[in-house]
Amino acid sequence: MKEKLYNGCINLVIILLPFAMVWGAVTLFKNDEYIKGGLCVLGALLFGLPIIGLFSKSKDIKKENPSVPQIPLPTTKKELIKVAKRITCNDKDIMNVVLQGLESPKDFCQMEIKAASEKKYDYQQLLDWYEEEKSITNLKKMVMLYVIGNSNYVAGFDWKDDLETFLWKMKELRCLKQHNLPINDSSLTSDGDISQWCLLINEQWKPLGFQIMFIDADSDEYWVAIVPITTDIE
Repeated sequence: MKEKLYNGCINLVIILLPFAMVWGAVTLFKNDEYIKGGLCVLGALLFGLPIIGLFSKSKDIKKENPSVPQIPLPTTKKELIKVAKRITCNDKDIMNVVLQGLESPKDFCQMEIKAASEKKYDYQQLLDWYEEEKSITNLKKMVMLYVIGNSNYVAGFDWKDDLETFLWKMKELRCLKQHNLPINDSSLTSDGDISQWCLLINEQWKPLGFQIMFIDADSDEYWVAIVPITTDIE
């Protein structure tokens, strides 16, 4: 901790030094001390240019680093339907259930609970969460996610799930089965994580025109879908 604080202070001084030199140069020029002012300008350039180059390089590295595509869950019914269509490839049967859930999400949860059928994603837990959250907008988002999740179009992962759990859930996804998408198990190492495994699979599937996509549900879980590498369905 002390070492991080020390390094942070050093970095701050290095960043502020060129600004201090520019301010000093302006003051010296105002006092007709051109030689000293010129030296301050040179000093500012000497310290400033490497810093600018460092930030530019960091941005380039960030751009070059591949990442798994991610979309946030929208807040409007229209946009939620659009996302559901994309993930399910506009599966008519599933979309009918999605529409029912979005029309009256609380009643839909209660209806599913009364049906007493086993679900991968439990509507009772979702309803309990809603009673604390009291946000119908958030309930709609999660109902949509649960509907397509229980239809095996998305999979929910805990951040600490192991490779065996990851592979089991991924291979149950309907899109993978429908399009016979292969997963090279041997290319995934047990010491990796969800994000790394998804990134590797995306590289394998790129020639096949499919990719894994993260759905940001504003939670600690990873929600994963398989979608074609195309634009959104209108």
